Amino acid sequence: MLKNNVKMPILGLGTSHYGGFSGAAVQHAVRSCGCRHIDTAKRYGVEAAIADAVQAGTHLQIKWVLDYMYLLHWPLVPSWCTDSKQLLSETWRTLELLYDEERVRCIGVSNFDESDLLELLSDPELSTTPHINQCEFHPFHNPIRIRDFCSQHHIQFEGYCPLGKGKILDDPVLVEMAKVYRKSVSQILIRWNIQQRVVCIPKSTKPERVEINSQVGMKVV
Repeated sequence: MLKNNVKMPILGLGTSHYGGFSGAAVQHAVRSCGCRHIDTAKRYGVEAAIADAVQAGTHLQIKWVLDYMYLLHWPLVPSWCTDSKQLLSETWRTLELLYDEERVRCIGVSNFDESDLLELLSDPELSTTPHINQCEFHPFHNPIRIRDFCSQHHIQFEGYCPLGKGKILDDPVLVEMAKVYRKSVSQILIRWNIQQRVVCIPKSTKPERVEINSQVGMKVV
């Protein structure tokens, strides 16, 4: 539950242009796995394809854009910008306008560290505090200070790359845990995310892996 009382699924599906895009995986996620949280970015160029896949997977007529959330992807600006603080402030103001007009249900940021968040929160023109901060998160990249800052300011922390871009799936400790619990390493990692109360968006272009990744249990003790 976000601070504006919007219920956000704690497990979703990540997408990107890296490694290809699979409409079949998105369809399977929404049709067979109950997925109601799809993450993407404008720069990936797959928004229209995701909309088509969601519509095909749910057999529902959906409007463009889906009523969920918009995030400011990076606290960085183009090299031509001479006033980064002003540009970031104006960009955030645009997201606030979308939120105020109820064109999106929540707004947030991505890849913001404590200093970036502090600068945004100290903006005298700020009217809406970010609902979400999305950063890389897995056992080998656990930004505790950022998570603590988000918790103190009631900003939901969301983690991308929960599988460490596949580079940690052969870790001996994780492999042993998977054997003990009779789960896949990806399931161990996703369940760890959920137990940390971190929104988790693992990527996969294979429907069978999407289904495996969804079988982790949503209950948080």
